[in-house]
Amino acid sequence: MGVLRYGLRVSWAAVSALPRRWLKGPGHPAWTWRAEVVGAVARAAAHGVVGVPLKRIRAGMLGANRPGAMRRRVQHSVTQLAGRPAEVHVPRGWTDDRPTVLYLHGGGYVLGSPATHRDLISRVAWSTGCRTVALDYRLAPEAPYPAALEDSLAAVAELSADRDRTQLWLAGDSAGGGLSLATLIALRDRGEPQVGGALLLSPWVDLTDAGLDPSVDNDHDYLCSDLLKMCSGHYTDSDRHDPLVSPATADLTGLPPLMIQAGGAEIFLPQVRQLAERAQDAGVEVVLEVREGMVHVFQAFCMFLPEARQAVRSLGTFLRQRWAQD
Repeated sequence: MGVLRYGLRVSWAAVSALPRRWLKGPGHPAWTWRAEVVGAVARAAAHGVVGVPLKRIRAGMLGANRPGAMRRRVQHSVTQLAGRPAEVHVPRGWTDDRPTVLYLHGGGYVLGSPATHRDLISRVAWSTGCRTVALDYRLAPEAPYPAALEDSLAAVAELSADRDRTQLWLAGDSAGGGLSLATLIALRDRGEPQVGGALLLSPWVDLTDAGLDPSVDNDHDYLCSDLLKMCSGHYTDSDRHDPLVSPATADLTGLPPLMIQAGGAEIFLPQVRQLAERAQDAGVEVVLEVREGMVHVFQAFCMFLPEARQAVRSLGTFLRQRWAQD
């Protein structure tokens, strides 16, 4: 799809969302008019790139601007971490005795960067009160599995080299959430100390055939099985039941506290619920929050959705309470 045609498709989705709502009612019973517009635009944008070469998609992805309030509250800088580019978000008032969060962005292991998630990551930093370091891990297909996992493990080692490992937390959305969980499993299996916990936003934890089943597609979420198949095919051609590829298949015993958030209308909801149940059965402290009507990684739409801002505040509360307990 050409750039002009793609732009027109997304623009039309935005313009037509409210008249359609007025004529036919909300697209989802829980959607406000803001959620209606966000859902329509995100769906048009995501479905419009199916079949488009990755190089073209990446070229069209822009960095996420931070609103003035976030720029005043959270200092942003660029750095290097474990040999990879990274961005650092330091909230006002942070001191070195507080935890650090390693953030792993989403994008199906093939798209995205710390820049595309800059607004969300700044908000996580402010909510948690923690310095938050976003890693620009290697992407597939140029660097397929296990490259991203190796980068994440190297970042954990560097960030915790001179401090207690429990002072480090992981966070990530979508593929970054799955990668965060895989990192926890790898640390445990290597016999290394665990981090303090993890915040998982709509984590993609099942890349098996069950996790890519078209039957999970719906008319509300912007994700679809075609996109997932494209991304997973680039990420790995090995055994997708490998727990480090599909953490939903792993033994979760011995993992640190987890907070998992998902949208009630997203196609990952079944695998996220299953993950939370299996973690609880394994004796892991886990809190699952499902926001009614919300789509995949709805937290990325904080500038438009109060539900997203509430969810990010909840992430901060979870981490702060456990840090205070330590």
